[in-house]
Amino acid sequence: MSEKAPTSGVEVYRHGHKDERGELSKEGIQAARREAEVMFERVRLAPADSIFFIVPSNITRSQQTRNVIEKRLRELLVETQDESIEIIPFDSQETIKKDTGKKYIVTEFLPEARMGFNVEEESNKTFRFYQEIFANDEEYVARTWVARSSEIGELMEDIKARFPDMNKADLEKVMPSRFVATPEDIALRQLEAIEETTISMNKMHPDQPLMGTYIGHAPAVDFLAMAVLGEEINLTNFKRIEGLRKYLESSTFKVENGEVVMGSFRGRSLVEGVRVSLKDVKERLIKQSTARRKEWNV
Repeated sequence: MSEKAPTSGVEVYRHGHKDERGELSKEGIQAARREAEVMFERVRLAPADSIFFIVPSNITRSQQTRNVIEKRLRELLVETQDESIEIIPFDSQETIKKDTGKKYIVTEFLPEARMGFNVEEESNKTFRFYQEIFANDEEYVARTWVARSSEIGELMEDIKARFPDMNKADLEKVMPSRFVATPEDIALRQLEAIEETTISMNKMHPDQPLMGTYIGHAPAVDFLAMAVLGEEINLTNFKRIEGLRKYLESSTFKVENGEVVMGSFRGRSLVEGVRVSLKDVKERLIKQSTARRKEWNV
């Protein structure tokens, strides 16, 4: 990132509650509207010239979550008639001016596939395979994915305790290597997407504070949060952070000159004063992914 780039805030959400079709449910719509109200207050309190934007994944429920939030933000601007806030479509960003005393919300951002998934990817096929085995309990799909070879015994005990009637044949199918893509791979591609978007927005709007909201999917967004906070992605740490995040639960971090200067998720945070290079985070993920692939023999 540019040496003169201002601090960029990043908030990463899991999409809203989904229905049986995998789309945003009525409950998810209401929760997204409430989240928009929180976001609007954040915009009102932000410094002048700040730019807020929301990037969904390529998956429908993520885009629906973004659309509901943006619709409610527009309603709130009309209701409050707050002249310090302006909503600008993505394709009209050139109209954003600095030193106007305004705050801006950029809407209709293009979806980012790296915050989502390809339905034909082996990791997604495996995720659906384990959803069936674990009766749609995605917590145990995620635990299977993150477990290192030294944690397989613990994983099996967890599964037996949660699913005491699971047959031996299904237990024998529990192999993390089925995912092919490692949790570190998934965290890395999200981090790269966020970094590239931030760089692009900084070039377009130099010296203006940015707050990017990204709407992704669990457990991928949990893998990212662990990586940014310096946690190795494994079963022990996944259980320590209390597992899969809830719908519309978020993690946050701030980036300044290519370094993470603040990160927080469920009460866990970077040590105050510690700065972590994004380059170092990415290199660590690559190293850890390579080690996991050796365990998986892939």
